[in-house]
Amino acid sequence: MSYDLYFHRAGGAPSVASLRKYFSKRKNWSAGEKRAHYQNERTGVYFGFDFIEAGEDGRAPVAFNLNYFRPHVFGLEAEPELTHFVEYFELEVDDPQSEGMGRGRYTPEGFLTGWNHGNRFAYLACLSTPEAKDQQVFSLPALKHQGLWRFNRAYDSVCEHLWDGVGELPACFVPTAMLVALPNRKVATAIVWTLDMPIVLPQVDLVLSKREDGLHAAPMMELLGLLPLHDAWEADFVPADGGELGLKSFVVDPPNAELTARLWAAMRPMQLSRLPTDQVLDAELLVPPPQTALAG
Repeated sequence: MSYDLYFHRAGGAPSVASLRKYFSKRKNWSAGEKRAHYQNERTGVYFGFDFIEAGEDGRAPVAFNLNYFRPHVFGLEAEPELTHFVEYFELEVDDPQSEGMGRGRYTPEGFLTGWNHGNRFAYLACLSTPEAKDQQVFSLPALKHQGLWRFNRAYDSVCEHLWDGVGELPACFVPTAMLVALPNRKVATAIVWTLDMPIVLPQVDLVLSKREDGLHAAPMMELLGLLPLHDAWEADFVPADGGELGLKSFVVDPPNAELTARLWAAMRPMQLSRLPTDQVLDAELLVPPPQTALAG
């Protein structure tokens, strides 16, 4: 099940060659013979455009495709890419989705409305099958999912700000905030840190580190009171562009050997596995909508 969007332009559609050239210059995109694919390694979000036959009515030789049964952040990341594409080629859309935009002008709000409506329907359809009863479903509240996504998406802005602030801010490691499955099958947020270097530390559930005997972990909030925090960091925003960072974060100054030893003492062995973004669904969408009584 997927959200599919088609395009047209009066006076002639763009060629496949011009489309490939466009995507080849865009960050996180790769353009092949039959498809242009978007993959963000930090956020785990992906989607793409298929190259198709052009229509005599000005239909462009390309169709947008985004899978359903995904966390809502897939739509949030797709929207600016889709918006830029439509504006760059001056296209109108043919949106066949229920609650979609129909044929005519594209709007970001229209896309997100159609995507969210279809995605909710896909949740209900996929979870109502007999096979779904035996399927393990991982979930996270939508706002927590979005905070993690915003932090990872802001990686370049965070690095830019750290570079501009060299001398005032330490040269920090910027981790990827991850989703992990705990032994009880619940989902937690986590980052990996060596415990001996400065870091931009987002407010996640767990801090992970590796030793020869395996993976160790500690709740981030238990470690926070031990850490030397830098006071020149705005914890909720990326000063480089003023955008929301998503997760409250802290800059940790370089720990000395004594502190690193204390941090290790707080860590415990833990068995867990990393979860891809597309396997952790929005918890709110797993709950069936309330039934509305019909008028008699």
